[in-house]
This record gives sequence, C-alpha cells and structure tokens, in this order.
Amino acid sequence: MKMNFKILLFKLCTSVPLWLITLTGTAQSATTLNIAAASNLTYVMPDIVKSFEERHEDIKVRLSLASTGNIYSQIKNGAPYDIFLSADSLRPELLFKDGMTVGEPFIYAKGGLVLWSDKKMSFVEGLFLLSSPNIKKIAIANPRHAPYGAAAKSALQVAGLWDVLKPKLIYGENVGQAAQFVKSGSVQVGFIAESMLKSPAMQGGSSYVLPAGSYEAITQRGVIIKRDKAPVLALASAVLFRDFLLSDRARAIFKEFGYGVN
Repeated sequence: MKMNFKILLFKLCTSVPLWLITLTGTAQSATTLNIAAASNLTYVMPDIVKSFEERHEDIKVRLSLASTGNIYSQIKNGAPYDIFLSADSLRPELLFKDGMTVGEPFIYAKGGLVLWSDKKMSFVEGLFLLSSPNIKKIAIANPRHAPYGAAAKSALQVAGLWDVLKPKLIYGENVGQAAQFVKSGSVQVGFIAESMLKSPAMQGGSSYVLPAGSYEAITQRGVIIKRDKAPVLALASAVLFRDFLLSDRARAIFKEFGYGVN
C-alpha cells in the first residue's frame, strides 16, 4: 500500500524540529533519495530498490556502494546521504551518539560469512584448509573498515589461524573487492558475504558457509542521516524507505539472498 505523501509530510512538519524543515517542492514532486550502502549489499539492493520504487513512483533511489568504514568517514565529512545502510552496528550507533541521525539505528538484516573459491575445491577441513601449502593467497576485506573483513579475522582468530595465515592474506578495500580478487584468479580463495553467492557472476566454484558462532555476529543496521538543509520531502522519502526495509516484502528479499531477518 502506498502511503499518502501529504499525510506523511504533515506529520513531519508538525513533529520534527524547525531546523529540519526546508520545503522545496510539493507532495507530488519527484524526489531523489540518496542511499549509501555497504558493499555486501551489491547484489540484493537492485531488487530492494526496484520493489520500493514500484510502490513509490515519485521517489527515485540513487545508490552508492562502498565499505562501511569509508561511507562512515564520508558522512562525518558532510556527504549528502539520506540513508546509511551499514554492514555493522558500530558506525550507525556512533552517528546516532554524535547527533547526526534522525531517530535511532534499526536492524535490517544479519549477514553470513562464506569462504569461497571460483574453482572446484573441497572444504571438508573447513578453515584449516587455508593452512595447506597449496593455498598461496587468501582474499579478505580490510578488517579496519570492512565489517565482513573483521568477521573473517574473528573467525581465523577463533580457529587459531590468524597469525599463521597473515603472510597469505591479500586485503581488499571491501568485501566486493575481495570477491573480485578470487574471481579474477589472482587469489585462490577468499572470505565473502553469503549473499554474494546469489549473483550469477558468483555461480559455480566451491563455498563453505562458516557456522554461526564461529565468528563475531554480523548485525547490519541502517540509519536516517540528519541533513540541515535537506528538503522535508527527502526526509519523508527516507522514512518510507526505512519502513519498507522492515516490511515483510523486503525481509523476504533479504532472506532470498541468504541474510538472516528478525
């Protein structure tokens, strides 16, 4: 069901602080919603966006994908995003504590971690396969600013393999780049998001889904970004998108791509 923009705008105009209201159009005017999303969402977001735009024809989504840490830095430096979909809980919480959000962060999905090779490979040994001399290079997203990289580091630490495997690790800027390293053949195996296995480009090869509890849980939160000069219509659109992410339809899409949902 499409929500009436006039009703939502009226509620916003009568409930949000005056600094937030800079009306630059009408309820029927098309608006662009700027969303920054973590790289693990590369394959699921087109379906999410398509389904949302079908329900709200007057809203067009402009999507930017990057590592969670890089997006966080961009927002701190004033990047004009309306919504931030992080691959962790930390960065949205930090933005909230700094007073840079509209409302509290919300959980939209829970990610899974996969060890993946573009070639046929037996993962009967699980992570311990990586200590084999036959495995020369292992792709991993940079743990410093990529939550899936941090989860991979956590898994290797739990298995007692982190220090042993350090010389083999090849760091990607984000989990998407780690996957590209494997796909290109420059590394033999890498840690990627489970959702990426749904992409046609990632079909084939071999994968090992790491069991829950073997690494730090990947709870992904989103947040609406506070922008002093943003039109109220953009805020209304952001609220609608947040509500859609928490809807049964969006949850079904996330689940289809291998994410956990509440």
